[in-house]
Amino acid sequence: ARTLCYSIGLASCSFAFSQFAQLEILAGIDLSSQFGGHYQFLTNLSLAFTFATLLASLAHTLSPSVRPLRVVKRLLATFTLPAELMVSLLYWTVLAINPSLLIPEREVADPLNPGQFVMEPVRLPWVVDLTMHAFPAIFLVVDFLFFSPPLPLSVRRLTTSWPTYSAGLAVFAYWGWESLCASKNGHYPYPLLGLMSTTQRALFHVAC
Repeated sequence: ARTLCYSIGLASCSFAFSQFAQLEILAGIDLSSQFGGHYQFLTNLSLAFTFATLLASLAHTLSPSVRPLRVVKRLLATFTLPAELMVSLLYWTVLAINPSLLIPEREVADPLNPGQFVMEPVRLPWVVDLTMHAFPAIFLVVDFLFFSPPLPLSVRRLTTSWPTYSAGLAVFAYWGWESLCASKNGHYPYPLLGLMSTTQRALFHVAC
């Protein structure tokens, strides 16, 4: 069951990665010319860490005698799980409020007025949406609840506060990264961030 869970999780992440180019076409955005490319986005960064965590988990399952793999897997998980939960919570909440706060609206021909254009929200195909914004967190939660025995005492002493601070570390690391991308590209990765003042963005990240 453990091997199957990790294998399905890795396949899900791989499918999400394979859709990056199609999402560019869907949104009408060329990310190849932008600083940070696809990895401007917190979703994609978290997805990469989830892939690494599941890969380490599978490697440990197949080679349980290699003890360092167990430690690497747990350290990755304690960082990635809070980040993925935060991504899922924020994404689905904002999506329910206004999808255009996450992905800019695109210009399309108005079928009722030939020659005219209207703006419409961009919605991801549901399979892609789930593999990017739901399944990663689900696989990590399942791993944490059912397949992750406690770390050795010597390691736990070093990482007692790690789960508490890892989500905050992820938030502030991404804050710096998104600001760098914005300074290079002239806009923030997510429209929501571009609508905020510097103070509002700071409060938003602290609240996360």
